[in-house]
Amino acid sequence: MINKKYFDGWQAGAANNTQGLLRCLPIDSALYAHVFSDNQDMSRVLHLMSLDMNEFKNGIGFSKERLARWGENTKIGKVLHQENPIREKISNEEKKLKEFNNSRELTALRKKDKQQLSGIYNIFMQGFDWFRKAPKEKQEEDLRKWKEDWVYAQLPQKQKELYIAEKERLIKELRKDKEYNKLEEKVKAYNKKIEPQRKELEERIIDQETELDGIRKAQAAPYTAADKLMESYELAIKKPYGQEIVPKEVSELIKSATDNIANGKYNDKEYPRLQQHFAWMADDKAFDMVIKEAKYLDKKNSKNNGSGRRVIDKEMENKLQNEVKDRLHEKYTGRGRAGVLAIKYYGALLAGAPTMYNGEEYAMTGLESEGKNEGLHDRDALQPKWLKNEKIKAYYDKYKEVNSLKAKSLKRPELSPLVNGHTLRLKPISEEPNHLYGVYRYNKDTDVIGIINGAGLQEIVDDKGNKTGEFRTVTKTIKQLDLSRGLLNDDLNKPLGVPTKLPEGTVYVDALNKDNRFVINAEGNLVNAKGGNIVIDKPALILHREVK
Repeated sequence: MINKKYFDGWQAGAANNTQGLLRCLPIDSALYAHVFSDNQDMSRVLHLMSLDMNEFKNGIGFSKERLARWGENTKIGKVLHQENPIREKISNEEKKLKEFNNSRELTALRKKDKQQLSGIYNIFMQGFDWFRKAPKEKQEEDLRKWKEDWVYAQLPQKQKELYIAEKERLIKELRKDKEYNKLEEKVKAYNKKIEPQRKELEERIIDQETELDGIRKAQAAPYTAADKLMESYELAIKKPYGQEIVPKEVSELIKSATDNIANGKYNDKEYPRLQQHFAWMADDKAFDMVIKEAKYLDKKNSKNNGSGRRVIDKEMENKLQNEVKDRLHEKYTGRGRAGVLAIKYYGALLAGAPTMYNGEEYAMTGLESEGKNEGLHDRDALQPKWLKNEKIKAYYDKYKEVNSLKAKSLKRPELSPLVNGHTLRLKPISEEPNHLYGVYRYNKDTDVIGIINGAGLQEIVDDKGNKTGEFRTVTKTIKQLDLSRGLLNDDLNKPLGVPTKLPEGTVYVDALNKDNRFVINAEGNLVNAKGGNIVIDKPALILHREVK
């Protein structure tokens, strides 16, 4: 659904866990990396980015507190509570396998190999030192002649010949060594003897891990969705100073109803597909179902205790269906909205044409009603009612603004490189090499400079340190952006940066904020036109050349 290689730092709960193509792959890899962030046969990107994907899709990362909440009476609880003994069993079998693969004979053979062949590496290091000291033109020439063997490819021709000759000589000497030959025969006999046991162990480990993984994946989604719904509900009912707009007894019914549905139970009946259906529902539709189940439990309780009193009366139901549900949607999608905007910023700056269908703006999955086609998901009209919420409207307005940058290039030629421009990656930003990435895009008419912020998201807290459910991009600052030509590092990578120095005094303007201006200084670097640092407080800073 979301390509981790591309969206480095934006998956919920996994900021900077992956290398990402902007760190280690050619810039052209971006061309097709983001064209399927959402599609007609995919789950809505906002819905999923609001959740923790490791938990939702793979059942990875459940904390002890979560395990306590979902006890052994639940389907996933049975699996998760059995995990430790299963893992311990797998670990013991892996130790046996390691013992098989590290017998005394094998260890001795490897040691002798290493001693005998060490001369080869000395030759390699001599050749590599020569290469690093060679003129830049010579290095670039050798780079064009690279072969598949990385070590071999570094060496100049004389060292290559010496490398091959020395390797062949050492191997021949090794073959004459009687002790080595005896060891080799012992190893062959040992391998033949233990092969059936080793194979059986390997298969057993794979079977156990596959079984555990399959069960967890199948059962994790409904519980992750249920926990997210309850977390959002608890944020939604709180007032600024801790008071709650819903009585505790109503909240207890809401929690019981959510737990029932997550376990596949509704109105005291078991439904085999209910769990997965609930997991993939849009948050508002899932909450509708929770309210109905809570009303059923309320009616059942009043009948059982004989009081006839209903906790969820008409007034409370109206509050849950409107005020609470509206705020719940806001809290539920806080992290997802920030993540989707990051994707849109990336898509606007880099090459490619992301495909986004109706639905992701509102966390709709296509499973909102019985009349929808579950295969193609929701391609109907959007729900304008959500725009009544100020935070949702602000998000949607920004979404449209960023999403339309490429389309606007027809009326704003200064943005044309976003559509048909060549793409160059700039040198690593020394102040933030793991978080910020510079990109230069140009065509025959003009150019665009971009800084991608891959530092991830952080939750906004109020003045008392309480969570708000809203997220923002981690802010990064740099003194200047180096546009000069150079290598990624002292290694053998192709040059990065702008081939020719940009004219001093050239002004660049933020495509989304015309008051945010930057200028090229005497050294050819980009600096803040007003002085001070360049502040990157959004997923990407996109700058076009000033139109005069």
